[in-house]
Amino acid sequence: MTTTPRRGLLRQVWLPALATGLVSLLPAQTAAPAPSAASAKPEEVITLSPFEVSTAKDVGYVANNTLAGSRLRTNLGDVANAISVYTPEFMSDILATDESDLMRYSASSVPERTDQTPAVQGISMFEGVFRQRIRGQAATRSRNYFETNLLPDTYNSERFEEARGPNAILFGLGGAGGLLNTTTKRARTDRAFTEANLLVGSWRQKRGTLDHNQPLNDKLALRLNGVLEKADGWHPDDQRENRRLHLAAVFKPWARTTLRAEYELGRMTDSVTRSYTPSDFVSIWARNGRALLPSATQAPTAAQIAGGIGRRNADPRITFIGNDGTVKNFQQTLFTNHTVATGTNRSALLPDDWAAIDGAAYPYEGSFFGAGGYVNNKQSTRSLFFETEPVKDLFLEFAYNRDSREHTIYDYNINVMEVRGEPAQTFRDGTTNPYAGRYYIESFPIRRQSDVTSDRYRLTATYTFDFGKRGRHNLAGLLSRDESENPRNTDFLVADGAPFNAIPSAVQNRIWSRTYIENPGDPASWSVADWRRIPQEVSVVLNAGQAPTPYRTTWATESATRPVSTIDSGMATLQSYWFNERVVSTAGFRRVEYSQTRGTGLDDGTLDRFSYGVVAKPTSAVSLYYNYSENALVPTSVQTLIPNDTLFPVNSGEGQDYGVMLSLLKGRVFVRAGYFEANSVDQAKAAGVGPNIRLPHERITTALVGAGRLTAAQVPVVLGGDFDLADVESDGYELNVTANLTDAWRLLFNASKSDSVESNLLKVGRTVITDMLPVWQTAGGGEVVTSSGLTVADEVANVLAWRDSFLALEGDSTVGHRELQLRLFTRYDIKRGPLKGLFFGGGFSYSDAAVIGKTRATGAYITTPVQREADVLLGYQFRLPALFGRKANVTLQFNGQDLLQQNRLALVRADTDGQIFRGVVMPPRRFLFNAKISF
Repeated sequence: MTTTPRRGLLRQVWLPALATGLVSLLPAQTAAPAPSAASAKPEEVITLSPFEVSTAKDVGYVANNTLAGSRLRTNLGDVANAISVYTPEFMSDILATDESDLMRYSASSVPERTDQTPAVQGISMFEGVFRQRIRGQAATRSRNYFETNLLPDTYNSERFEEARGPNAILFGLGGAGGLLNTTTKRARTDRAFTEANLLVGSWRQKRGTLDHNQPLNDKLALRLNGVLEKADGWHPDDQRENRRLHLAAVFKPWARTTLRAEYELGRMTDSVTRSYTPSDFVSIWARNGRALLPSATQAPTAAQIAGGIGRRNADPRITFIGNDGTVKNFQQTLFTNHTVATGTNRSALLPDDWAAIDGAAYPYEGSFFGAGGYVNNKQSTRSLFFETEPVKDLFLEFAYNRDSREHTIYDYNINVMEVRGEPAQTFRDGTTNPYAGRYYIESFPIRRQSDVTSDRYRLTATYTFDFGKRGRHNLAGLLSRDESENPRNTDFLVADGAPFNAIPSAVQNRIWSRTYIENPGDPASWSVADWRRIPQEVSVVLNAGQAPTPYRTTWATESATRPVSTIDSGMATLQSYWFNERVVSTAGFRRVEYSQTRGTGLDDGTLDRFSYGVVAKPTSAVSLYYNYSENALVPTSVQTLIPNDTLFPVNSGEGQDYGVMLSLLKGRVFVRAGYFEANSVDQAKAAGVGPNIRLPHERITTALVGAGRLTAAQVPVVLGGDFDLADVESDGYELNVTANLTDAWRLLFNASKSDSVESNLLKVGRTVITDMLPVWQTAGGGEVVTSSGLTVADEVANVLAWRDSFLALEGDSTVGHRELQLRLFTRYDIKRGPLKGLFFGGGFSYSDAAVIGKTRATGAYITTPVQREADVLLGYQFRLPALFGRKANVTLQFNGQDLLQQNRLALVRADTDGQIFRGVVMPPRRFLFNAKISF
């Protein structure tokens, strides 16, 4: 594969396709087999426009049609690109509450939890970022085919559609991995119904949902959905609350005109927890006897440094100690540290390491961010859809959507995941340190505030041409406009008045929070002191013998931006049905014009993207398909590149799918098997550029200027975020089976075998490192100590070691990619006899070993163990007497998840010397019980 668009292939196939009329966007006319009487659902007595689908005809796990193939209602068997539909019954069977529950059963998806990048933020879930990669590529989320950053929930979701691979024609701007679309529940005029669920589960989870549809007459109906959820997490200090309300309305003033409207309001609170393994800053000190030095400020000897003891620089470090509520200055004091003897720093502290240095249990459940890490989130959306058929075969849709999200995240710097030891027997002020010899965790609090609002408009038109033997064709066009703005700021808790640095938010002015671990065996002990306990005024002795100095604490803004973006798009497509609908062909073109700003930065451009595909049906049961498509993703203007704080380039890609589809057992079984290729150029990568390039640069140059080795004028300024760029190529095979094998037996099976390779990693960062090395390696400055307690030479060695480790798999593989994945879920209902109403089933997933690094010495791959997990399902259905004049059905259901628990740790990345750079602690087994009543 190549990483540049295949324009030659495009011309070779596109022009003949146009010449022969292989085009359109028409919904398929091939009817799906009717469900059996035993399993049939009531159908809506309405005529659907080509812009909507109904789940009324979805039976079990098998969906009949989709919008994901052409943006108009199309039979799944007529769609050339790879699509999986998660139906309401499947969502109910696995007790899914959000998209991550569903994606556990997608064989082509992996969670983006730093598996593929060494990102350390881990707060993407709170910022609305889609946290899955599909086919090894970045993917996108939408809601009713409007791009969205709202956090989805199944309480108001009719179905989810996973469209894999790039397809800018259908979805507009998006990632090369594809798209996960949520279709929200719509009001229905045909009948009234009510459904209520009560779910209780592990970690004190309690969740109630209500779904009520009420026709007011044959033209007007309302539907109300709500959820109220409270739960603890498996970490101490981990709680969440979810309150949302969704109202949908439909009005049909005339036979060929429909007006739909939706409104949703949500309030969510959640704890900020990152399930990473902690970084090890104690093992060297522990293995060398846990030496204790009499004075906190004495300079360690060379032997003591080699034994894991360092000393901070001369910057003030006002720190609140949560154990006793005191405030100390840890300026120029001792701490335990790694050395760079192996060229590494901050490796993960794993259970084997812990057992070697401490007898206490490993802190799997440790909540390092504690009660002070939490998020308040408010989101709302309002949508309007107007659909009409002014003349026969001409359909028009105007749609408008407005999303709004406000969140405030109270977080800590990532060094809160570092475990350190206290080697000093006194504090800096000369008083005795009662915590000498103990471990501790510390960090400084951060507040992130964001308010993103997006207005999106869409006008779609389609007209049908029927030329008899010359085929039936549908010409469609779309115009859309997206306008978004996202004011946001990042603040730090500081001593007011900028007492130690003229920049109020500078690290010298920040207030730290520390907890000494007094009971290592108690997971609740492993949490940094809650910043909310820090008094509004603190008094601290800066130096021994001085009187305490009072300081007021306040929040100081480090950065405040107001990114604004506008995207205009136009699309033209054709789809054609040939030879008595034995051949279905599609082709389309989309032009996108975009502009975005971030502060004083401005970026704009024009993008042209193509797509075409064909489905051939040699028999009624067998279809062959081919699809080619391109994508483009204008990155968020929130993140920027070093060294000049510039905006990201457009991420572009292309993909191809080949394969066969089977419709078996009179439509009860649908099989899609195929081969895919996908690649993307300039994909944004959360590479940890900030902590590994920008911040070391600041520490090194600050120390060199302070030591007189450089002048401020000689220091290049490095600005920008934590992300960098890379190119990604992936290819492989997929098998997707959805089946209602009998009226009582449902099955979903997904499998993939694929390769993913990253190239051109650190496109920007490696150049910055090369350019900065002469500055960092200033003659005679190597032994100058930085604010981290390391020498400049050690800092430089760590940067180079990190770079080499990050690039180790370049051109060979993608970190964390799993070549073989299998997903299975099934359910069986007992329909007759004394056990009638009982149902049971479960799921199984398998992922083979992932490559997470490559050794410098031998070039051997470092891999993780395979992953195997199992779920179980058990339930009972029965009827109650009529409720409110309608028959009531009751379902009691038990689900157990992740029952095997073979690996409590998922290893994420390894350094070139074999040390594990990062791991993820997997959640324990989970048990859920749900009671549902519908009438």
